[in-house]
Amino acid sequence: CDVVHGQFHFTGLLDTVRMANLYMDEQSLLPVVLEEGDIVIKIDYARPNVSGTPYNDSLYVFIDKHNQLINRMSELSHRQSQMLLDGIDEGEIDRQLSVEAAQITKEEDDLVTQFIIKNFDNVLGPGVFMMITSAYRYPILTPQIEEIMSKATNYFKNDPYVKEYYQAATENEARMNGLSTPPAEQAPLTNTPQK
Repeated sequence: CDVVHGQFHFTGLLDTVRMANLYMDEQSLLPVVLEEGDIVIKIDYARPNVSGTPYNDSLYVFIDKHNQLINRMSELSHRQSQMLLDGIDEGEIDRQLSVEAAQITKEEDDLVTQFIIKNFDNVLGPGVFMMITSAYRYPILTPQIEEIMSKATNYFKNDPYVKEYYQAATENEARMNGLSTPPAEQAPLTNTPQK
């Protein structure tokens, strides 16, 4: 659709709730859940937001919490620089900040894992799983992914993206451990996010 005077509007028939990405030209701006209702999209580079419907509201509460954790992690490098300027010993800085970084990482893992588990049986679980795993260069198994998959419902396991990702990650893990070799005719699976 066209953006006129900073606003746009579109409507359509919806037979299934879906998670999608809003693009401007070739740039992905933000995720949006296509569901029944009046969805309000605010494209603000400081804090983009989608609201007005239950799944979008839930998704953006999660995204805000996730972004807060990312900001806390990035603040650690600023604190490290300040501590160096204050003359604090580098070993002490590393000890102190590594404890804080580990705590933030644990909070982030817990937030993501619990959100996905809570939303196994709706579009948000697989959608956030896709958002998180798309950051990897290729499909891999992490302790977090293993925990999620060990608790997953059939709905979640049978989502096309989750199923393909987990199969490719399991095959990659087997290759790295020398347990199998990929068939020569099979093209390598990539972790390409869907539009």
